[in-house]
Amino acid sequence: MRYREVIEEGDYVLVYVDPRRRKVVRVSKGAKFESDKGFLNLESLVGLPYGSKVKLSTGIEAYVLKPTHADLTLLLERVTQVIYPKDVGLMVVLSGVGPGSRVLEVGVGTGYLTSFLANLVRPDGLVVGYEIRPDYAAKAIKNLRKLGLDRYVVIKVGDARECLEKPDRKFNAVFIDIPDPWNVYPKLSEVVTPSAPILSFLPTVNQVLKA
Repeated sequence: MRYREVIEEGDYVLVYVDPRRRKVVRVSKGAKFESDKGFLNLESLVGLPYGSKVKLSTGIEAYVLKPTHADLTLLLERVTQVIYPKDVGLMVVLSGVGPGSRVLEVGVGTGYLTSFLANLVRPDGLVVGYEIRPDYAAKAIKNLRKLGLDRYVVIKVGDARECLEKPDRKFNAVFIDIPDPWNVYPKLSEVVTPSAPILSFLPTVNQVLKA
């Protein structure tokens, strides 16, 4: 069996009972998955292959699955509106971001989109994010650390419209999620490669017309 096809202590697993009873939990000593259908001692999962069928305390069957990144983002603390997965997917496809990419993100929030980008650029890439609010930046770092992705991200507290620093190597793609992205555009020519895609999330018609 290939490495990481079996559950180890400290892993996150998705316990699936039915569409209404599914939850990402961390396997650790003494931890339990609990629902109205019964509970499961998570310690007992160590050594089982992902995809195994198990029984809850009531005898009801459940599956222990390897969570996708989208599943893991349910663990993140959110205090801001996030870009939903369907929009993240389109933006990522249009950006061409992949392993080794260097990505600039303007408007990190609490790190939801950042986590998808970090997951894509690893193991050799980097996401550099700007967030104007220190409390959001701190929350983003905490969220990324929870997923083991903080090593692929540098978050700078500041306003990219005023203090966008020149990187050692230029960025291959830019993601922007602030109310007035047009105020960042003039500064990008000095920090991105000539063909770098620039993607702005614009949820209102007024933003689209102005951008």
